[in-house]
Amino acid sequence: MRQEQKFLPDENGAFEQNNDPEFFVQGIVDSIQFEQEGKPRIEIGDLAAKQYVELVEECAKEERSVVTVVRCWDKTKEELGDFLARVQEMKAQLPEIKGLMVTISSKDDPDSITKTSIETIIQEGGFNFPIVPVGIIENYSWTAGLNAPAALMEQGLRQKSMSSENVSIFNISFDVKFDQQGLQNLANQWQKSGIAVTAREDSDNVPLPKTDEVTELLRLSYEPTEKDSPGVLINQNIIALARNTATIVPLSEITRLEGYNNEYNESGGMEDHDFIVRLILDFLKKGKFGVVKRILRACNNPAYYQDTRWDALTSESRDEKKNRELGAIKTIAENIIRLHGEGASEENEYVTPEQNRDFRFS
Repeated sequence: MRQEQKFLPDENGAFEQNNDPEFFVQGIVDSIQFEQEGKPRIEIGDLAAKQYVELVEECAKEERSVVTVVRCWDKTKEELGDFLARVQEMKAQLPEIKGLMVTISSKDDPDSITKTSIETIIQEGGFNFPIVPVGIIENYSWTAGLNAPAALMEQGLRQKSMSSENVSIFNISFDVKFDQQGLQNLANQWQKSGIAVTAREDSDNVPLPKTDEVTELLRLSYEPTEKDSPGVLINQNIIALARNTATIVPLSEITRLEGYNNEYNESGGMEDHDFIVRLILDFLKKGKFGVVKRILRACNNPAYYQDTRWDALTSESRDEKKNRELGAIKTIAENIIRLHGEGASEENEYVTPEQNRDFRFS
């Protein structure tokens, strides 16, 4: 992509495509990136630009659509081919899946192996959906890997004069596998409520009771308990509420809450947990109790998946990961409970703070 020129929108906020996907996409990239140092920077190649435009156009003309997102790097063509075959299987069960965006940490991708392999796969054909490699060439983080494709899709749809209301983002781990029953459950959840909740097949999730009250949800989520991990005071009933290992969320809600909060990159992760809890509390604040009921109902009957990376971990490594995530959830709990304290704002209190945003959404 051309890096020497900044592309600006016209008086109507639009970028003239002129049948040049590279020009169109660079304008969108420039529009979502912040000027400040330390913020992520995106690079999209010529072939990826064509795939991106195709994906946006596919979503723009459909009544409902899903864009799959995966974060990965240092992957061979064979590994990517196996993952893409799994996406193809998901698409067979959930035909609303229109394409895949792959966010790549460029500094962790030796010799650009992932980017090059994806481009080779695109050129060879064989998959019936657009594949868009998105390189994050500066300041990659876990949240940047999620926020970049979401912001790109939101702005791309805006340029097509289309709302993001009808598009969902399916964040999925490279190591996730679904069986047919899991895929059917996933599809049913999303088709009924627009949100799909999943859980690892060997997880010990505790069913969540239905609730309409903010205070009750906070108590359920964060009432101090001590279970499995001495010294970690947090309720684990909600730990797998909506992990980016495999979760479908409306793009319009990601946009409305200004994406995933990058504060948690440095405090154990769990930006996905933070987002879904903020989203539920925001729904409750706005009186959307029916939506919350459907989400909690899905939590009681999640779509189960196999996580091959988790399966390969030792018992000690699993405990370390679990304790790190519980520590992060405790931090998230403290931050959210603070929002309900004395002097709490009545407006936009669940939106990601400006200083914690990776990209512009609106």
